[in-house]
Amino acid sequence: GMRRIGLIQSLNILISEAGDNFAGRLRRWMDPRLRDSFPVDCAERVARLAASCVDPDPGKRPDTRFVAGELSRVFIMSEQWSERMNANKTCVSSTFEAR
Repeated sequence: GMRRIGLIQSLNILISEAGDNFAGRLRRWMDPRLRDSFPVDCAERVARLAASCVDPDPGKRPDTRFVAGELSRVFIMSEQWSERMNANKTCVSSTFEAR
C-alpha cells in the first residue's frame, strides 16, 4: 500500500536515490502541471539548498547569508532563463508572421 511521507523526507529520498539522473527525477517529483516550464538547474539548486537548511545536524546547515546569496543567484539565473525563453518565442513567432 501507499505510505505517507513528509516533503522533507521525500526530498531527501529524491536526493539520495537520484544519482546522475537528478534532473530527470526532480522533473517527475515537481508538480506535473508545470510541464518543464521552469529552469531545472535552478530547481535543483533550490531543492539541494532547502534540504541543507533542514539537515538533522544543525552544524551542517548553511548560515542565512549563504542562503540569501544562493537564492539571489538562483533568482538571477531563473530571470535569465525566462528572458531566453521569451526571446525564443519571439524569434519563432516572427518566423511565421505573414509577410
